[in-house]
Amino acid sequence: MTEEVVKSFSRSLPIRYLFEPETGKSHACNCAARHARGEYIVWTDDDVLVDQNWLASYAAAFVQYPDAVFFGGPIIPVFDGTPPAWLAKILPQIPSAFGKRDLGSESFTFTSKTPLPFGANFAVRTLEQLRHPFDPSLGPRGNTRVAGGETEMLEGMVEAGLSGRWVPDARVKHYIPKALQTTRFIRKYYYAFGEGEARRGRRLHDVAVPMLFGAPRYLWRQAVTFEIKYRLHRYLSDPDVWIKDLKSSALTLGIISSYKARQNAGGQLFNF
Repeated sequence: MTEEVVKSFSRSLPIRYLFEPETGKSHACNCAARHARGEYIVWTDDDVLVDQNWLASYAAAFVQYPDAVFFGGPIIPVFDGTPPAWLAKILPQIPSAFGKRDLGSESFTFTSKTPLPFGANFAVRTLEQLRHPFDPSLGPRGNTRVAGGETEMLEGMVEAGLSGRWVPDARVKHYIPKALQTTRFIRKYYYAFGEGEARRGRRLHDVAVPMLFGAPRYLWRQAVTFEIKYRLHRYLSDPDVWIKDLKSSALTLGIISSYKARQNAGGQLFNF
């Protein structure tokens, strides 16, 4: 079906269909990068509507900042209908769950101390993209979704001394359907975020600690505590209180999942 959709646009767009046998978004992105012919690659998602000046803004930034190797622009969530009142209230606390990224109206240089672009709206010079491929253990893959693929790649560039620029005029809108305006989606998002943080080496430790079912016992205790607090606060407190417990519960369970994945892989976390 994908091939048919791509070919249907071949007469109106300079588009090519590529087949990547390995499953997973990161494998697909690396395949695209290897076949790219331009000097820069601009990345976005299939649930995004780009601004009419999107590509022109990036093209101007490529010329204005020739020393920069990656770029990023604003992502504005657009909800289908009116989001639930509880979601509207806590949205400022969980902007990343819905892809929101707005770092201001002025251009600046990305550093290790600044937020980095999100995957739905960024660009990379092709040469550096090939030198810093996406990690196949991160990103959607089959029925699993481990977050952090783009972040891992961009952080690697910053650590290597490469610079990037914020492009405030390169705007996109991220469509949020009704099905994602739920606590279930928020839980799934932060679970995947926890898995990604752990697999990127942010949360896993090899110190000798009591283990239970393949993960440190203290993590299970934390997960249960956060979950109980969430369920109690869900009915007794305002959303800006229980969202913290929901996030913490999901994050901790995601980290536990990565511990168990490493154990199942014989201690090799990145066995993909």
